[in-house]
Amino acid sequence: MRNNRTSLFFVAAILLCGTLCHGGDASVIVPDFVLAPNFIGTSIPIIRSSSSELPESISREALATIDRSRNAIVQLQEENGEWITTSGGKTFLPALALFDGSKSPSPFYSNELSRATQAATVWLTEIANTVWTLQQTREAAIVINLLYLSGGSASIPPATVEHLKNLPDKELTRLDPIGKYFFILALANLNELPIRRFDTIIREQARLSETELLPICMIGISRLMRANTDIPANDAKAYLRFIGNKLQLGYHNLSPGSDERLTPQLGFLTMIFASGFPNRQFAKDKSIFPYDWRNHLANRIIASQIYCTETGEPYWRGASSTGLARSSYEALEASTLAIITLVNLAN
Repeated sequence: MRNNRTSLFFVAAILLCGTLCHGGDASVIVPDFVLAPNFIGTSIPIIRSSSSELPESISREALATIDRSRNAIVQLQEENGEWITTSGGKTFLPALALFDGSKSPSPFYSNELSRATQAATVWLTEIANTVWTLQQTREAAIVINLLYLSGGSASIPPATVEHLKNLPDKELTRLDPIGKYFFILALANLNELPIRRFDTIIREQARLSETELLPICMIGISRLMRANTDIPANDAKAYLRFIGNKLQLGYHNLSPGSDERLTPQLGFLTMIFASGFPNRQFAKDKSIFPYDWRNHLANRIIASQIYCTETGEPYWRGASSTGLARSSYEALEASTLAIITLVNLAN
């Protein structure tokens, strides 16, 4: 059940801790799960039923997909622990796909995670006192979350903490929705999440688009995270209802004009947003979101996996509809977020 808290309840974190964080002008409780919330346990009461858990057949397929996808993604890891993209950049994002639960690394990939966290720590130290590009800001937020999950928070350079804390709002608005989410999560883990950051995201995302689902997901998540109530506000319900209608989760046939492609990025943020609602909300008002949305989301994520024509290895594309190499950043991100989503849906 929810505890008493001073001001701000954080309901949508991907990797987190279940501890009370104090930062800026607000307090944040971060629930306990991997990179996407199922809100079980310490914070939000969830009604568990056969409709809120995956059926055995879907669960088995999800777990099999996770296993083969993790095996494929670690094959792309460099010996020093980094992942090098086709553009020559480095990232540590795929390491986040190797956790089975909150702060629970998969026992099969302990060596890969160890190498990733060591390399990530070195990289973060190298850039701590430099001027960051937007991509470095995004990657630094990812690395902070990785180190937090791995128990390496003490190795985060103080200059990095200050850099993220003092990031101008205009720079925050330049991050894509996934980047914004990792940024907010990093600040929460650093106990430095002021409420004004949510207001910035809500204003900027609303200005950008009234129809694109990724920004709408981020607005809805921010509204839930900013709220101080067990009952989601009407505007949050309206955002989720809009997303559900566009994605047609729970329906066999898409309605005309509602054939929104479910990318792993969109599936990830949709799961985070929908998980912020107690299941009783969907049971009470079926127009908000399908009660069995987890089943349909898992099926759609699994079905969207593709295979490399050269190696036969599985991966996911992002927003691009044609042949991205599986080591491109977009494909690495899509595959990582798809795995994280399935891990949280299957557990």
